[in-house]
Amino acid sequence: MPPKSANKPQRVAIDTPYLGNVDDVPHPPPIDPPPRVQQDGICPKLRNEDVSSTNGEVMVRSNYVQVSKIPQTLHAYTLKFTRPAKDQGRIEYNKRREIRDAFQAMVKADVLKLGAGKVSYVTDFKKLWTTMPINNVLKIGYAHNSKEFEYIQPNGKTITNLRVELTYVDHLADIQQILQTKPLAELPEYIRALNATVAQCIEEHQEQTGKKIDRIGANRFYVSNGYKEMRGMLRAGRGYYTSIRPGTDGPLLNINPATSAFLPPIKVSDFIKMMGAVKDNRRYVSQLLQGATLKILYIRANYEGSEINYNSEAARLKVFAQFGDYDFRKQKFYELEDAVVGQPRRTKDGDLGTTVHDYFTQTANVSFPPEAIDGSFETWCVNVGKRVKMEGKNTNRSDDEMDEIMRDQSARGAQWIPACLLQIVPGQMITTTLDSGHTGEMIKHALRLPAANFGLIEEEGLEIIGVKAENGRQPLASANFTVEKELIEVPATTLEQPMLHFKNNSMSKTSGPKRKSRKQETTKMPVLGHWNLSNVEFAETPSQLGKLHMLALSNCFGPSANTSTLLQQAYTVLRRKLEDHGISIGNGTTAEESKNNVPSGAEGAVKHLFNNIHQSTKDCSIILIPEKDYKLYATWKRHFDFSGRQVLFATGSKFSEVNSQNFLSNLALKVNMKFGGVSHHLNADTLDKLFGKKSNIKNNIIVLGADIGHCGAGGKEGSPSVACVVGSVDNRFMSYPGSMRLQRGGQEHIEDEHLKSMVKERLHAWRHAHAPVAWPTHMLFYRDGISESQFKYCIDHEISTIKDAYRELCDQDLQLTFVVCGKRHNTRFYATEASQTYPLNKNDNRLNGNLQPGLLVTKVVTNPTPFNFFLQSHKALKGTARSAHYHVLEDGMNLGETALPQLTMMLCYTFGRSTTGVSYAAPAYIADRLCERGRTYLREWNADPEMDPKFEMPSSEKDQNGKNVRVSQEEIDKAKADLAKLISETPTLWGKYDKPVNFDEDSFLHGQEWLNPWHPILNDRNGMFWM
Repeated sequence: MPPKSANKPQRVAIDTPYLGNVDDVPHPPPIDPPPRVQQDGICPKLRNEDVSSTNGEVMVRSNYVQVSKIPQTLHAYTLKFTRPAKDQGRIEYNKRREIRDAFQAMVKADVLKLGAGKVSYVTDFKKLWTTMPINNVLKIGYAHNSKEFEYIQPNGKTITNLRVELTYVDHLADIQQILQTKPLAELPEYIRALNATVAQCIEEHQEQTGKKIDRIGANRFYVSNGYKEMRGMLRAGRGYYTSIRPGTDGPLLNINPATSAFLPPIKVSDFIKMMGAVKDNRRYVSQLLQGATLKILYIRANYEGSEINYNSEAARLKVFAQFGDYDFRKQKFYELEDAVVGQPRRTKDGDLGTTVHDYFTQTANVSFPPEAIDGSFETWCVNVGKRVKMEGKNTNRSDDEMDEIMRDQSARGAQWIPACLLQIVPGQMITTTLDSGHTGEMIKHALRLPAANFGLIEEEGLEIIGVKAENGRQPLASANFTVEKELIEVPATTLEQPMLHFKNNSMSKTSGPKRKSRKQETTKMPVLGHWNLSNVEFAETPSQLGKLHMLALSNCFGPSANTSTLLQQAYTVLRRKLEDHGISIGNGTTAEESKNNVPSGAEGAVKHLFNNIHQSTKDCSIILIPEKDYKLYATWKRHFDFSGRQVLFATGSKFSEVNSQNFLSNLALKVNMKFGGVSHHLNADTLDKLFGKKSNIKNNIIVLGADIGHCGAGGKEGSPSVACVVGSVDNRFMSYPGSMRLQRGGQEHIEDEHLKSMVKERLHAWRHAHAPVAWPTHMLFYRDGISESQFKYCIDHEISTIKDAYRELCDQDLQLTFVVCGKRHNTRFYATEASQTYPLNKNDNRLNGNLQPGLLVTKVVTNPTPFNFFLQSHKALKGTARSAHYHVLEDGMNLGETALPQLTMMLCYTFGRSTTGVSYAAPAYIADRLCERGRTYLREWNADPEMDPKFEMPSSEKDQNGKNVRVSQEEIDKAKADLAKLISETPTLWGKYDKPVNFDEDSFLHGQEWLNPWHPILNDRNGMFWM
């Protein structure tokens, strides 16, 4: 491996046997297949005489086992591993791998006397929990510095003066009682400690059984060789998630199958080859490998006087940073000048550079395989040092320009190794976003009907976690757990699906001599969460629409289709369908790529539509595409939104499919929503009953939804998050215009100033729609996107901020009901009777095994406090349904435990662009979709590493000895917040309506500061343009 610097005395190599030899990659062991289980149908009932159903309840199975006993007392300590620095200070270890290895070295040395004192302990390497206080000191804040002990660093160097600093931070007593009585917001530390205890028992159990398991994170366990191979040799790994949960009748242990994508343990060069990474795939392969641990395969030289064994397992491990622009015959590295305090590293002026190929053949004594020819994957260079700026491969650069770029890379810490000399370490989960092909494969492998899900847990999962251990072993008992061996049965009820009301038009509508008169339907009752739009006019349709335009891109109907004819037919049938549903829109322009002055190429054709055809904000355009094109979609959605114009993308071939009428109706739904229309209404009498007719509450309530969207793995460093709030403007709770802000990337709570300004915008919109009513008096708020560990912050900050915003604007107190919508949980329910489920499909009478829409669970698996419930409002189309888990953090409206679930069920049928009930409350779902639109605005910026503005990591300051002081998390967070603000002020990225908002005085926008990226006219008409 090329040296990093030259500011040390010349090293003398020790005679190393087999120097330069390249190890073979071990042949993978046989795949461990899953157990054979029932694939469909219902699950068996639990044979338990004590469980019975009453009051119309049904009994369903769930993926929990009852825990009758748990550890009652644990002592919690924080851990800090440090060693002396040259400046008399101390260096702290903070990387997970360092901390894990240091902890194991600490236990081996027994410097805390855990072994000598027979103290039982568990850890997640950030905290230590013990059953007895260390040194018998029972005092919060007690600190203890251990004696020095020996530790082998990841680079292979042995450290003899490592210490652990221990601080007593919590005494967890009466744990079982606490789980039954404390609000969930106060339980994360208890649950974390119990989960660490269970996880350690599982690992010890697997050591005894010999079944190889890979632990990923805190509580996911994957069968090491339990996978199915995908394209490029990626692996869909089979595993199980487990967690202790507080239940209403006592603690529970949750277990659920998990499927994740893993890297294959092969050479990096072979992985590139299997992925076919030549052009576009190069960036994708780099994303897949980002942060992956790689093993150096060749034997390296050791040196006299060095404490490092370069061929030890620890020293061979490196982390992938990036691919180089050039292969190993062109990529160079340069030796460095001696380090100078306070100055960046420099390369030696006289060094002409050494190619990676020459170093490895002449110095490292490596013989490359015959296939390592120019341009082959074996010759790709991998940077395992510090990530550096890449200029991109350019054949027009002079040699001097290339040398200057490579000099800078060496100075900044790049370390290059050929891809054929690096192996991907086994058992590494992929953390980046998969492409559409791999995502599709993962979905196929992960989807299981309830019977298969249930069977995997019963036959394999419960054995892995030690609940059904062989030979009578009870591994959890060693940690004071007593666990039942069967998945539990819980009582549930079924809520009715809501009646939907459409326009009551006594006259059937016809158009033209050949149109037949048809009977209008005014109501629809969903069947299994679904309804159709045949013979209905939408409840409310927009007035004063402009014209409908349609642009056909090349091959949108297929490569050999008559595009001109099919375009006219598509335009005609769509206008007719719009008219059938009560939407009146003018006759506009049809255009075809490369015809009648329309340029060729999708970008040019859409630009022509934007600049020359679609001029009015009252018009609507449909762009027909051959297949999904995310780049085209993102670019032009941004342009149309920022100019206040409406556009839809649709696949042309769908106009001629068998179910094209449903497709056309769905297009009509979207057109209607974008311009402020409403497809249907909920039953007014039912809503009145739920609200109790108190002071005409229905006409004085605003329903809000909020969410935060993150750019996801693979985005730019520092990429901001998108926070959104949507709010109702009608008393049927169907229309939810929205507000959007950018904030620090990765932040789960909404910034106070953003939340306050967005809530005020939604209140203004409600007031404008309800004039002359002053302000709403009640607010129902659905918050998506926060975890249980953030509940306390939500109570202390977000709820108080909402109340402050209301009080400042309305000058009165608010009656607020605040509900968190949870989707990222692992609770599942399984039907036990045929009447609870439905057939697989209309042509297959085998039973699906999922519960019918309306499943409500309020007992056993719910948390003791505050009130929370599981509601499955939708029909599961694939796999095992995941109910939404709602936590009521405040109920100022006093909706109670009966009305609130029923109202939430009804709101799941107000997602206006769908003819199905959705899986969680529509206000939160609509906010999620608006966040997705914000991510769309940033897609082009995220995809281009060199597009400004860029995230600048704060510069580290120097201490009195000239050493870098580690940049604090607070400084990094501020830099991310500054980037979000900068992007929000960049019109080309985030839009900016820089003219005064001088709408009519009856507009809620009149006189308001405009802070959203899109044109304000899109909000003024109360439409949901992003749907």
